[in-house]
Amino acid sequence: MILLGLVATFLYNLGFVLEKRALERLPRVHARRPARLLMTLFSTPAWLAGFAVMGLGMAFQTVVLAYLPLSVAQPIQATGVVLILALSRLVLKERLQPREMACLVAIVVSVVLLALSRGGSVGSTASPLLIVIGPLTCVFAVSLALRSHTAVVQGFCCGLLYGVAGLALKGLSTELAGEPWTQWPVIALTSWHAWGSVACSGAGMILFQGALQRFPASIVVPVSCLTGINYTVLVGTWIYREALPSEPLPLLLRVTGAAVTVAAVVLLNRVPAPPERIPT
Repeated sequence: MILLGLVATFLYNLGFVLEKRALERLPRVHARRPARLLMTLFSTPAWLAGFAVMGLGMAFQTVVLAYLPLSVAQPIQATGVVLILALSRLVLKERLQPREMACLVAIVVSVVLLALSRGGSVGSTASPLLIVIGPLTCVFAVSLALRSHTAVVQGFCCGLLYGVAGLALKGLSTELAGEPWTQWPVIALTSWHAWGSVACSGAGMILFQGALQRFPASIVVPVSCLTGINYTVLVGTWIYREALPSEPLPLLLRVTGAAVTVAAVVLLNRVPAPPERIPT
């Protein structure tokens, strides 16, 4: 499952890079005009290719969530930050700053620690609290994003929306676990978890695409990714009643790994704000 999680992460972040390259050639899009934004994106073949690759990564991630605890599965997704920072430099020609490089190292360390901490339970069906916490988080994220015009805050708000989508995706994975794969499409189409994840992902995508076009991917994507992971792990472990490891050493590794991840988020939030790119 860990290998499949890494494959899912690779595809998910490769999709971001393909989308970014397509966005650089498009007229400016903005979240305040979502209909125009969606029409522009879905009529652009290059962007659709990136979107399809990212969607395949999300599908694999759903399978991973059914068999691994959130506190292990989500940090595996954090390895995508290593990939996105490297591709941003090699493909998009975005220069990595020293703090970004330090964050890259910190993420690698945190992922190793969290992977070594395997031991908790996978979790059960979500409590009704998700129905309350999810919408409140979405309203806060959208309102903050529409008032702010910095890369870090935009990435943070997108991460909150994707984090709620991740919680709903985890709920769907608990419904699929133990069921024959032939029944998965029917279960997904009739699950409120699935539709909730689609709605939150759609809102996150609208905000994210505008931010991705205007700001460097090496800032927006890591902040969004790490915010989403931390939100999903911290809130999801509580909502889905996932037990922490009972042995002292795995527990120490998990707590330390989580702390290192939080430190990486703080480090990224202190990176000097890059200038906004105005598409021509």
